Amino acid sequence: MRYLAKDEVLQSSVEIKIESEIPIPNKTALEQDLRAISKPQLNRKWFGLIRANLWFYNVGDPDKKGIPGWLSNKIGEPPALFDAAKAATSCERMERYLFNHGYYHAKVDYSAKWSQQRAKVTYLVTIKDLFTIDKFTYPTDTSELTQIIKKYKVASPIKVGDAFNVDKMQAERQRIASLLKNKGYFDFNAEYVKFEIDSSNIDSSVSLHTVIDIPEEDSMHHQYRIGDIFIHSEYYLEGGTANLDTLRLGNYHYIRKDQLFRANSILDQILFEKGELYSMNDYRNTFNNLLELGVFKFVNIRFDKKVDEDGKRLLDTYILLTPAKRRQYSVEMEVNNRFTENIFGDSSLGTALTTSYQNRNLWGGAERISYNLFGGVEFNINNSEQDEPINTINLSGQVNVTTPKFLNPVPKKWLTEKQLEILASSKIKTRFSLSDNFVRLLGSHSINASELSFGYDWKYGENTRHFITPISFAYSFVYDTTAYFNSQLEGDLRLRRSFEDRLIIGGSYSYLYSNQFTSKSNRHFSFRGDIELAGNIVRGIEGLLNADFEELLVGELDYSQFVRVQTDYRYYINWGKTTLASRLYGGMGVPYGNSGEILPFIRQFYSGGSNGVRAFRIRGLGPGAYEPDANADVQNIQFQRTGELKLEANVEYRFPLFWYFKGAFFVDAGNVWTLYETSKEGGQFQFDTFFSQIGFGGGAGLRLDVSYFIFRVDLAKPFYKPFLPAGERWTMNQLYWKNKEWRQENFVWQLGIGYPF
Repeated sequence: MRYLAKDEVLQSSVEIKIESEIPIPNKTALEQDLRAISKPQLNRKWFGLIRANLWFYNVGDPDKKGIPGWLSNKIGEPPALFDAAKAATSCERMERYLFNHGYYHAKVDYSAKWSQQRAKVTYLVTIKDLFTIDKFTYPTDTSELTQIIKKYKVASPIKVGDAFNVDKMQAERQRIASLLKNKGYFDFNAEYVKFEIDSSNIDSSVSLHTVIDIPEEDSMHHQYRIGDIFIHSEYYLEGGTANLDTLRLGNYHYIRKDQLFRANSILDQILFEKGELYSMNDYRNTFNNLLELGVFKFVNIRFDKKVDEDGKRLLDTYILLTPAKRRQYSVEMEVNNRFTENIFGDSSLGTALTTSYQNRNLWGGAERISYNLFGGVEFNINNSEQDEPINTINLSGQVNVTTPKFLNPVPKKWLTEKQLEILASSKIKTRFSLSDNFVRLLGSHSINASELSFGYDWKYGENTRHFITPISFAYSFVYDTTAYFNSQLEGDLRLRRSFEDRLIIGGSYSYLYSNQFTSKSNRHFSFRGDIELAGNIVRGIEGLLNADFEELLVGELDYSQFVRVQTDYRYYINWGKTTLASRLYGGMGVPYGNSGEILPFIRQFYSGGSNGVRAFRIRGLGPGAYEPDANADVQNIQFQRTGELKLEANVEYRFPLFWYFKGAFFVDAGNVWTLYETSKEGGQFQFDTFFSQIGFGGGAGLRLDVSYFIFRVDLAKPFYKPFLPAGERWTMNQLYWKNKEWRQENFVWQLGIGYPF
């Protein structure tokens, strides 16, 4: 155990105290910014209570090998010791920060109080004035460059009346540079943008004037246009130029060797046009478009400057593309909780074998086809003596064909020029999918479901994505049932109808927004909304032909009508290597018309499992306060614990441990309910009772995170069981460690691949 030396003092707190003669806009944010500047940064606290990382550091020994060194250097965090020199430097840094944000005459001093080798440091910030911008001007010459800057000045982050801010000035330099680079000024950069500052005013204001420096080697900045465009579709560093074939396609020089790609599939991704002004956005979008095709290992775009006989400055453009490996095979053995992207939306906990084949360039147009075969076995990890060791067998297969083009089912003559232009510039992929999924719930029944769908994947901007499925066909049927399962169906009309053989013909739309890669703060979020409509097209055909669907098919097969909506909101706060992740989820399926009050079983919701309320098994919770027969086998009651409405909330604190291992503490809450009255007592959603029927639990987890692969183990305990009698539902104080049956019922192990959210 390491202890502080006699001359060492742990800095335990930092206080920012601001005394100002003027009102401070957003004072709390200013205090946070100044606190972040101070050194040293305080030792982190878990849940704001204990300095666990510091404790691990002191338990170990940073100078030794083995476990002591591992505890200190991998898990631990050295003490944040008070240092008078660092405190004085922090004062200088704060004054510089304040000056750069308009507080010209601010002063910062510090004081420290300590007892028992703990120091509390207070920084006293004295503010007298805040300088604002009273005038902001641009160059006055008549050059093309200046006219462009003035035309788009409304987008400037610098506004008259705002506080003087160096960060906004830097942002303005970058904005002007980006603007000009998109208007042909290939060589322009932010270093050419300067500001003249006049602070001689007597009313605490400054005047800013923008200055554009000229390049040292020339008398002015020049615009460049795109010259000849050369596209090398099969470019290899070690390859020669023999057997190359050059085609002239419009204004493009297309160079190929083995004709691996159809030329149009590449030309459609290129936004450069000969004779147009150079644009940085065109460069970036072309680069991204070619990479997103998924058929190139490397993409390189370079420009050669030249001056033609008319004195025009041109950029000959060379697009060099190195093909990736066309075919890929893989066989994976895994221990997992697998989320399958088919109509089940189900999870298999146990062991699985996955085989896949992918062809990235099926017909020479960057079309991608993939085959996936999956076989999994789900075990009863928390099995009691009456449970079988194997719960579920899952076999599935899926074929996906994706083309990078928008296959438009609507005739072009029906669309406006603006709509056609938007579609041409959009990153829309067309996808065809065929899947089949077989699940055998041992001791109960088998269910098979197949689905054929056609849709679009549309990436719009950096943060937004749309998934549009205009039409899909799904068919499911139950067979090989046991006597117990049949008896359950006979006693429950709603349950029996939900398992009837039915077609689901409809479409869906999903909207996804995420600022994970664009947020400049330590916080980011994502939102996904899904809506599925089924049966309306068929009902319309019935009305048009004045005939029933069964008559049209000459059979007994019927179809379902329903609307199903889901929302998923996730919010993340990062502090260095630690993360607080949270999630809110809501889903509801409403049957109507031909379906009456019955939602197909494969579209109903369930709760529990490694990606939901982890203190309960998959389908181990709900609906509402309903509790199945205590004497029934787990395998035979899971299909009863579903509903048309689902609510869920999760919070998880993630932190590094050592090597590739990370830890987590979490709490989960949620349940499912039926929308209509059923034989399941307490299962229907009611506004005055639903809150008391939310299951609640928490626990701890261990993750092996090697970036491309995350294996997860969670141990959870129910804190609140809504299916117990009122007054007995809270179980947090019930700890019977020595009782094996209690441990099996209240300690739930969850295995998974990837983070739960």
